[in-house]
Amino acid sequence: MVGEYFNQLKSKSLKLGLCASIGASSLISVSSTKDANATPVAAVRAADRLFTAKGNIKCEDNAAVTGVWVESTPTSGWATFIKLGNTSVYEYMKSTDDPLYTVHVGCGGTPNKWLQPDYSHIVSVGHEKSFLCYTRPNPDKIPFGRCILDPELNAIS
Repeated sequence: MVGEYFNQLKSKSLKLGLCASIGASSLISVSSTKDANATPVAAVRAADRLFTAKGNIKCEDNAAVTGVWVESTPTSGWATFIKLGNTSVYEYMKSTDDPLYTVHVGCGGTPNKWLQPDYSHIVSVGHEKSFLCYTRPNPDKIPFGRCILDPELNAIS
């Protein structure tokens, strides 16, 4: 599939530069020119980096957070999470090799059997990413089972 894509790039009269993160520390730089004999791929080793996915999570019905899975290639895994004082807000944290991730959150139930599994869209590390997870239909028409970014949760610590 990748080879087919490169062939399509070579056959067009464009100049294109792409970078795709591959694995923990590699980058592939792709360029296409009018020259059909040009080498389309050059692998470049990037510095090893470690990122931290971090923020707060709250289940909108105030159910307990029973698990947080951070999906991030290639270092997906369970995040550590703790309840913040006498609130229904939890702080999560997970180290990852990739700056992009999604969270999958258990609202209610047990760590082995979540009452309601919720998930987010893809976000990037940097500033803390806090999510409000919807466990039932709501008037805002946000689908239940979704976690949406909620910057107001960052203020709770």
